[in-house]
Amino acid sequence: MTSEVTYQRGVLGLGKECESVLRTVPEWFGREDSIQHYIEDINKMETSTAWHNDQLIGFYAVNFHFPKVAELHVLAVRKEYHRAGIGGELYKRVEDELKEKGAKFIQVKTLSPRAKNVDYQKTYEFYMKHGFTPLEDFDELWGEDTPSIQLIKGI
Repeated sequence: MTSEVTYQRGVLGLGKECESVLRTVPEWFGREDSIQHYIEDINKMETSTAWHNDQLIGFYAVNFHFPKVAELHVLAVRKEYHRAGIGGELYKRVEDELKEKGAKFIQVKTLSPRAKNVDYQKTYEFYMKHGFTPLEDFDELWGEDTPSIQLIKGI
């Protein structure tokens, strides 16, 4: 599958296009207010994309908090393309892009394993597989009853 996929780097203003991907994975992006925030954020961030047969099937957006430290703000793949290597390839491209820009660290925040959410456990395992290390577990970063975890990786 990945050989049939084309990738495009760093385009601004893709919020509406990426919304179509977010809506295929309500297990991760099921809150309307959250989707709207992602759309606004994506519009302001360089967003890299994955395409299959002229359809957007995945994307990521990175936010630089400091010149050498980036946050993977969002990475999503259309549900029907899960388990096809698209997410892993997108993440590999995140690291390649950040290395080119001189970044030394990448961080990501996700739902903590303490939440015992099966879908987010897959997200946590994805990042652990890609070499991330837990940095801090938060009780109320995203609100009460939404434990979150910050993961970090040297690149």
